[in-house]
Amino acid sequence: MNAKFKSNVPELAAASLFWGMYSRLARKLKVTPQHVRQVARGISSSKRVSAAIEREVRRLNAKQMGRAA
Repeated sequence: MNAKFKSNVPELAAASLFWGMYSRLARKLKVTPQHVRQVARGISSSKRVSAAIEREVRRLNAKQMGRAA
């Protein structure tokens, strides 16, 4: 979690992990955040972007589960 954002509310802490995910993935994949968002919402399709989204969501979920334990 970002050091600037601390919360005792678990839902807010979880949401903060996902904040900026589209932008981070877009930079990493050298595409626009809008393209990542469209793939995530099913408006566009890209196997490479879809795979990156799945990996990032799994990573963030694992990070959240580690924090909950």
